[in-house]
Amino acid sequence: MLLVEDNGDAGETLADILALAGHDVTLARSGGEGLALARHLRPDVVVSDIGVPDITGTPSRRRSAGIRRCGVPGSSLSGDAQIDDRNRAEEAGFDAHLAKPPDLDELLRVVSAPPPA
Repeated sequence: MLLVEDNGDAGETLADILALAGHDVTLARSGGEGLALARHLRPDVVVSDIGVPDITGTPSRRRSAGIRRCGVPGSSLSGDAQIDDRNRAEEAGFDAHLAKPPDLDELLRVVSAPPPA
């Protein structure tokens, strides 16, 4: 699994939680690094912050969706969790949208779900 999160503490904490739940986690600290790793590693799932500094705002959603276009299921992760934010994440191609801080049960359910058909 690939986790894209620029906040050091949040990224480490989420990676540790996911690892404790049995996931093999690679942590990317930027959108560019996330894109490169997604293409190289072909992870089984991606959880990506959609507001990392090198891809901020609406273009962030588009660039983060580039991670999704690598052919793996993905979920967006954002401090923005209004209906419009969820809709934009869906339009960008994400399978799910998680608000920060994510509910751990929901996070684990999302990353463990089978890929959508």
